[in-house]
Amino acid sequence: MYADAVQNVILRAAMQGMPPRGLPKLVEPDKKQLHMALEVTLQDAFGTNCLEVDRIDADAKSVLVRVDSHVAEVDLSDLSVSCATNPKLEHIIRVMVHRLNHCISAM
Repeated sequence: MYADAVQNVILRAAMQGMPPRGLPKLVEPDKKQLHMALEVTLQDAFGTNCLEVDRIDADAKSVLVRVDSHVAEVDLSDLSVSCATNPKLEHIIRVMVHRLNHCISAM
């Protein structure tokens, strides 16, 4: 009974287009802010010399991350990561980038 009542309220709210109360509106983070945070996060995780550039430019399409003999490319437009030589490194960087994006989006 209780579940039916809750479902009924949710369906009515969805059909009427009522905005949910108490939920903050998510704001797309500024690219410059995301790039600065990504730069700091990657350098903290893999060392200060891991990036191919000193600063990630606001207009940059991608950034290369060098860890030992492996190079991973982070596409800044869709936050995808590719590393042909080390799939574990690719996974670690992908998770870091997505978690960072979620943290910044919540601010």
